[in-house]
Amino acid sequence: MKSQITRWSPKISNQQKVSAEHTKFIFEQAEKFLKDSIETGALIVARLNVLINILSGIIVGIVAFLIAQWQKTHTSDQIFITSVVGASYLFLVSIFAVWNIKPYTYKINGSLPVDLFSDRFFQTSIPDADIIKHLYISEMSNYQLRIEENCLLNRGRWRLYKFTLWAFLLTPIIIAITYVIQVYP
Repeated sequence: MKSQITRWSPKISNQQKVSAEHTKFIFEQAEKFLKDSIETGALIVARLNVLINILSGIIVGIVAFLIAQWQKTHTSDQIFITSVVGASYLFLVSIFAVWNIKPYTYKINGSLPVDLFSDRFFQTSIPDADIIKHLYISEMSNYQLRIEENCLLNRGRWRLYKFTLWAFLLTPIIIAITYVIQVYP
C-alpha cells in the first residue's frame, strides 16, 4: 500500500527547548500509540475471523441443502434458485472478508541497533548529555511515520470490514428479493 505520508520531525527550536525527560515522555506516548495501531489491526482480523466462520457455516448449510434438493428433484424450483443466489452472494461476501485478513506488514516499535548507533548521533558537535535526547527525537520521528502508515492501513481495513458486515446483514433482503422476483415475475 503506497501512501503519501511525509516524514515529520520536530522543529529545531522545539528540540533545543526540551530536556531528556521531556523527550522520554513524548517518546513513551508515541510508543503507546504505535502499539495501539498494531493491536487495532489484530482486532480487525479477529472480528473478520468470526464473520468468516459464520459465513462459512451458512454457506455449507445452503450448499448441503442444494445438493439434497438436486438429488431429490433435479428441478429448478424457486427455493432451489433462491438458495443458489443466496449461496453465491454469501460466497462473494466471504471473498471480501478473506481479502481483508490477508497478511499486511505493520510498522512495529523499536529500531535496529545499527540505526541507533549511527555516527550522526555521536558527532562532536552534540554534547554527550544531549545524545539520549537526539536518539529519542529520532525515534519519535520514526514512530510518527509508522503510526501514520499503520493508521492508514487500519482505516482501509475498517472500511472493508464495515462493507463486508453490511453486505452480510443484507443477505436476508437479497434472498427475499430473489424469491419474490421468481414467484411474482
